[in-house]
Amino acid sequence: MTIIDGIKENLSFIIIETTKQLRATLEFMQSSGTDGFFDILNRDSYLDNLKNLIESQCYLRINNSTDCSRHEINEIRSIQTIGVNLERMGDDCINILRQTEHLKNHRFIDRFDYREILSKLLWGLGEVYETLQKKDLSMALEVCKIELDIDVIYKKNFDDIMVSLKTGNDTEDLVTSLFILRYLERMGDTLLNVGEAIIFATTGEKIKIEQFLLLKNNLAHSDYEGDLEGIDLTGIWGTHSGCRISKVQANESKIGDGPMGVIFKEGEHSKIRRERDNIAEWDELYPGIVPKVISFHKEGETASMLMEYLPGQALDAIVLNSGVEVINAVLDSVTKLLGQIWSGTRQYDNTSHKLDYMAQLVKRMDEVLAVHKKFMKYEQMLGSVETRASKSLIEECTKIEASLDLPFTVRIHGDFNVSNLLYDFDSGRVRFIDVYRSRQADYIQDVSVFLVSNFRIPIFQKELRKNLNSVIKRFYDFSETYARKNNDGLFNVRLALALSRSFYTSTRFELNLKFANEMFMRSHYIMEKLIRHKRSGGSWEEFKLPKQVLYY
Repeated sequence: MTIIDGIKENLSFIIIETTKQLRATLEFMQSSGTDGFFDILNRDSYLDNLKNLIESQCYLRINNSTDCSRHEINEIRSIQTIGVNLERMGDDCINILRQTEHLKNHRFIDRFDYREILSKLLWGLGEVYETLQKKDLSMALEVCKIELDIDVIYKKNFDDIMVSLKTGNDTEDLVTSLFILRYLERMGDTLLNVGEAIIFATTGEKIKIEQFLLLKNNLAHSDYEGDLEGIDLTGIWGTHSGCRISKVQANESKIGDGPMGVIFKEGEHSKIRRERDNIAEWDELYPGIVPKVISFHKEGETASMLMEYLPGQALDAIVLNSGVEVINAVLDSVTKLLGQIWSGTRQYDNTSHKLDYMAQLVKRMDEVLAVHKKFMKYEQMLGSVETRASKSLIEECTKIEASLDLPFTVRIHGDFNVSNLLYDFDSGRVRFIDVYRSRQADYIQDVSVFLVSNFRIPIFQKELRKNLNSVIKRFYDFSETYARKNNDGLFNVRLALALSRSFYTSTRFELNLKFANEMFMRSHYIMEKLIRHKRSGGSWEEFKLPKQVLYY
């Protein structure tokens, strides 16, 4: 017998024992005496031992083997999760048992729907092993949905108990019954975890039932005609947006006009809807520059959409894995496109547009301090030199910002990070992704984000850093030339404000304290430079950005 066979055998045992525990609990609650009480208590130790054994076998297989495939590792992780949750379900049987001791009338609980809940739990448990063996996504979803049914039953009984409590009668038995029903409702949550673990074993992705149902609905609204077992779901990590992003793929299947290779994005309704709307606007202005939306689906406060999967490589990967000639050629394509967009969308009626770089910094300050508690300097004297407080610097720069007028606005990406730019070597096209923040605004916003997104890449090898610095210089030169040709005399002061914001807020993504401190100090240095210039009485057209802060 292989280790994985032994793990599955013990999984089968723990399912059997948990099922016995639930049946014994149901029988005990339906009985009028104490028959079975101690059998349930004694069985709990066996469940604990099985759970510990499964965990040990799972860790042993993963840690001591070099031949585990990704699919096998996913299955082992799933089994370990199932074992933990089944043992937890057994614990809740004991909790229910202990609560029945507080009932003055053992039959009082019959007023409520505990039998229906336990019957649903038993049905779900009976499907777990075979569903995992067959990797049956449809049945895994049915197991997950039991939790939704139990929630409905619990809510009805909860409401009935609240009404009865107002009468003042049977108060202790009502409260005890509520505790028992709460433990049963928790078992539904536990079974949901089991179902989601089976989904993970099948797809290789940790995805909640709500997300999976949204994906199912999106597929139903597309031209995909296969079943859920026909898809391969691959998570795309590294996003800080709070949205889930995955690639959905299937062999020899089609969605829309392209191959079954699409992006599934799920998150807060307002964010997903806004990105959908921004994609439509970009596509109208510059067809093909953003992925097409295949389907959009809203469910409560959550929304999701399927989008075209764009070919190409992210710009950060190109910079770190290519030679200078390739990097320069790709950057030329990026700046050429950007120049066209800025000129093509330029508007001079800017009465409704105000600079808000300092407001953006303040908005993200709590997130910065949650990662780096000391990234808020306080005023102090170092000999004869005054060190200004962060709050004071931000307040003075906010006043500077309020005194500046925008020369014009353009259509910006809104999060012009190097990882949000794709270049397709086959077609020679530059594409944008993650355009949730796109809007008409100051082009300096995209300039500062692009520059700092290159700076903050935590790569310190000399040659790679040289490439990053070269990209930063070329992009700065391109932006400064564009400003000069379009009579933007406030380019450097606005860029200084935007860089202060970008350097400061980027520290929340960097755990390397030394590198994060580099960005923090550069933000302070730029703000101090701005304030000194203001106090000198010089015009803002004369302000010179200390360009050395751009390079590491």
